[in-house]
Amino acid sequence: MKPANILFLISLLYGHLSNGQSWNELGADELFQKARTEAFDGDRSKAREMLRHILVESPDYSDVRILLGRTYAWDGERAKAIEEFSIVLKKNPKYKDGINAMVDVLMWDDQYSNALKIVNSGLKYYPNFEDFLYKKASILKSLDRLPEALEQVNQLLIV
Repeated sequence: MKPANILFLISLLYGHLSNGQSWNELGADELFQKARTEAFDGDRSKAREMLRHILVESPDYSDVRILLGRTYAWDGERAKAIEEFSIVLKKNPKYKDGINAMVDVLMWDDQYSNALKIVNSGLKYYPNFEDFLYKKASILKSLDRLPEALEQVNQLLIV
């Protein structure tokens, strides 16, 4: 049996909300909002269960995959997070939230050289996006490239 089919069966068996409403009765967007609430309230396991349920039916729902990846990253499962973000960026290399999430997890994992490559690709598409400029300055500082970091800070002040 394919992994997606197994996930779907599991979600059918266990996919119920606390108010008795089945996850299958909700649209993807509504279930995504419930999963966001669970994730930010600290029940990341439940959030991931909901997010994986959505992805069975909507595997290209990028925001769902980004949140799923972030929950993995918050729990120290950085390789799983990178895998989810990579799926999003492979389909849409210009996706700002995907780029931002990937840079975050690479920085948290002290993979500064890889983070710099990703943030630079993001800056090609969004040259004045403050988050990318700030993160690039921070990455360059972490790589002991202080003159370049200062240049990024100056760029950030201009924007």
